Amino acid sequence: MALRQQGASGPQVLLLHGWMTSGAVFSPVIDDLARSARVFTADLRGAGDSDSASSYGLDDYARDVVAVLQELGPATIVGHSMGGAIAQLVAIEQPGLVEQLILLNSVPARGMQLPEDAMALFAASAGDREKQAAILGVACLQLGGPAREQLLDIAATVDDAAIQQSLIAWTTGGFEDRLGAIRALTHVVATSDPFLPPSLLQEAIVDRIDQAKLHVIEGPGHYPMWEAPKQTSALLTSLIA
Repeated sequence: MALRQQGASGPQVLLLHGWMTSGAVFSPVIDDLARSARVFTADLRGAGDSDSASSYGLDDYARDVVAVLQELGPATIVGHSMGGAIAQLVAIEQPGLVEQLILLNSVPARGMQLPEDAMALFAASAGDREKQAAILGVACLQLGGPAREQLLDIAATVDDAAIQQSLIAWTTGGFEDRLGAIRALTHVVATSDPFLPPSLLQEAIVDRIDQAKLHVIEGPGHYPMWEAPKQTSALLTSLIA
C-alpha cells in the first residue's frame, strides 16, 4: 500500500480517496493542508502505486487502513466519496485510532442507490476513458477541461477489478445500523453534488452520528478539491485544526 507524507508538524491526517481514483485526487489541496499538519495520502489497494488484490470490499479497505493507522498512530481521517464510507467503518471498528472524521461528499454507510442509467454507466466504465469522462460530466459542476483530463489520467491507474468490485461494495453499503458506535468528532462536508446533496448527507450521516456537524460548500460538484480548491482547502484546514 503506497503512502506519501507531506508536512513535518501539527495534527496527523490520513487522506482516503474514493472510487475510480487514487490519493492523487487530493493533490490540489495537499500543499495547503501540509502547512499546518502531517498529511499522509494513501493509495488504496488496486489504485495508484499500490498493489492489486483479489477482493475490493469495504471490509478489505478498512482492514488496510487499520493496519496503516496501527503503524502511524491515531489520526484525523479525511475520506472522500467511497473513502468516507471506509473512514466510517474504521471509526466503528477501531475508535481508538480515529481522532476525528472529516467526510467529504461521503457515500453513506447504507450504500447508495444510483439511477438505473447511471449505474449502467458506472458498471461499464472500467478501462474506458470515454465513459469515465461521462461520469465526471454528470458528477461535477465546475470542472475545467485540464482538470478533467488529469482526473481521467488518475482513473487510468486504477485496476479494472477494483473499479468493478468496489462499485458493488459502496453502492450496497450495509452497516448503517452500526453508526451509533462512532465516537470521533465528525464533520460532514457537502457540496452541490448532484448525487450526494446536503439534504441526503444530513439525513443519512449527520443525523445518525452523535454530535456530527454539516458544512456546505455551495457550487462545486463531487470533486470540490478540483472544482473549488481554495474553498475546500480552507475549510479542511480549519476543521483539522
